[in-house]
Amino acid sequence: MNKKNDALNRWKKKINHEHKFLDIGIWDYNFTKDEFYWSEKIYKIFGLKKKQVLTFNQVIDFIHPNNRDNYLITHNEALNKGKGYSINYRILRKDGKERIVSTTTDVLLDQNNQVVRMIGTTIDITNQSYFNQQVLQRAKEISDLFLKVGIWSMDTNSNNILFCSNCIESITGYASLDFQEKRIVWKSIVYQEDIINYFSSMKKLKLGEKVKHSYRIVHKNGEVKWVMEESIPSFDLKGNLIRIDRIVTDITEQKKSEDKMAYLAHHDFLTNLPNRRFFDKELNLLIKSSARSSSHERFAVMCLDMDGFKRVNDTFGHVTGDKLLIEISSRLKQCVSHHNLVARMGGDEFSVILRNISNIDYPISIAKKIISCLEEPFFIEGYELYITTSIGIAISNNKCNEMNHIFKKADNALYRAKEAGKNNYQIYTYTMEKEFFKLYTLERDLRKALKKNEFFIHFQPKVNSKTGQIHSGEALIRWRHHKNGIVSPKEFIPLAEENGIIFQLTDWTFRTVCEQINKWKQKNIPLVPISINISPKQFLKHDWAETFVQIMEDTGVDPFLIELEITESVC
Repeated sequence: MNKKNDALNRWKKKINHEHKFLDIGIWDYNFTKDEFYWSEKIYKIFGLKKKQVLTFNQVIDFIHPNNRDNYLITHNEALNKGKGYSINYRILRKDGKERIVSTTTDVLLDQNNQVVRMIGTTIDITNQSYFNQQVLQRAKEISDLFLKVGIWSMDTNSNNILFCSNCIESITGYASLDFQEKRIVWKSIVYQEDIINYFSSMKKLKLGEKVKHSYRIVHKNGEVKWVMEESIPSFDLKGNLIRIDRIVTDITEQKKSEDKMAYLAHHDFLTNLPNRRFFDKELNLLIKSSARSSSHERFAVMCLDMDGFKRVNDTFGHVTGDKLLIEISSRLKQCVSHHNLVARMGGDEFSVILRNISNIDYPISIAKKIISCLEEPFFIEGYELYITTSIGIAISNNKCNEMNHIFKKADNALYRAKEAGKNNYQIYTYTMEKEFFKLYTLERDLRKALKKNEFFIHFQPKVNSKTGQIHSGEALIRWRHHKNGIVSPKEFIPLAEENGIIFQLTDWTFRTVCEQINKWKQKNIPLVPISINISPKQFLKHDWAETFVQIMEDTGVDPFLIELEITESVC
């Protein structure tokens, strides 16, 4: 690092010495103060004493009347766009001498994108040939020694390369002399797929704009590389393009890193399948494309859920589960052609997009193929594992203009497939939407029913057929909906078990029965054991026994008067 700093300091001293010889000046204009800060060389170019600090209008007065309007137009346009510019023009010094100068500028913007400062260089190019030989050679040395970028300059009238830095060879594989002696031309190494955009960007140079763009080139060894190019145009006094200066940087590694980051952002880390973000993006594009198409090309969305995967995960662990997911992904890709899309949405959920659907038979055939393929055993870590899949299918139509709409249809169809016994497929129908809305409404009201006191207990006696006496009873929970009246237990109990409300209902039922037994006792009504139906899921709660004991203690009920009956459904 110290050696590099020493070399840089030596170069600075050298270039400062050559500034005096080459008439290169550096300046800084402060818009707020309306003051130009010039280096010693600019004072010399303009024939002024160093002590003078000039305003913008004072500097404009030095510009030749024939060039002044063009300069102001270029300057103001740069301010409006917030961009720098390069321009050649004549100045008239106070001693009567006329000089031709070249000014290159850049701008500094504030947080509101307003120009607050302008910095640049002004060079006396009255002796243009000498300028080309000396200044451009210095730029070549700088690029090779410090910047590690390729710099080259071309005369647009003759298409001759005025100079080309040695770093061009490390970027392209071709020596700088190959370009200077026209053994190779730059446009011939531009990657074919990028050639149109390349020439499109070059057109902007003729309009006086700087061009900064990235594209691909073909290295001499055949390797495709990415480069970033910044081109700066120079014009003569008549506004004709006379020279293009270019800075070329190899950004291949940067592009590889960007591509890798983009891949990781849109693909599942475990299976390498596209992830939900990628799936959503593709589905949105497909919907828009289908809407624009006059034929309204149809497509299908499939939602897949692996039946029994949780059991495998719980029994054999997540490592085995992950390996199983990788194998499942591999089989899914085999079942779906490459122009379609298979994505892992998360966990054991997958989705498929089938493009260009001509009829419903195609997605059905793919669904059958997937089901059959996944029924074959998986051999992982010495275990023979079996898993099945449930599939929901939705077909697009002319009204399908939202991603969530068609995906919801496929998801509803998946729900129906699981309800139908799993390991099968279901195609979305309009009646499903009505049924799912009904379920949604029922679940919403079910969550509020306890607070609204809409539940009650129906006590059903058990009678001895010989004696006619009641020997026990059964407590049955009932729901009196505030609008729809009595709701069948066959409708709300499975829903309560699915969404976890069953735990609250069971605790409420147990406490209500105990309180009722206590009331009968206070009225000296003969007591008999009461049976309460309990969902098997209740016993998954670690504190279910403690909860029941606490309720009996609170109500003072004899435990011998309570019977628990485990059933598949409570009705």
